[in-house]
Amino acid sequence: YLNRPPRWATRQEAMAYARIGATKMNDLMHGRRIFAKKLDGKVLVDLNSIDDFYGALPDVGAVQ
Repeated sequence: YLNRPPRWATRQEAMAYARIGATKMNDLMHGRRIFAKKLDGKVLVDLNSIDDFYGALPDVGAVQ
């Protein structure tokens, strides 16, 4: 994540990109699992952090 420049999107754009709803987006942002900033009352989400979050999820059928 830190080696790439951020790709900022609005909260709504990020929700569409991640295919998640508002509650899940809030949970991920407040839990610092994805990164967001606030600019003049607008929330901006780093799409790279969404990619990293999904990339860290376990594979289906993976032994835990």
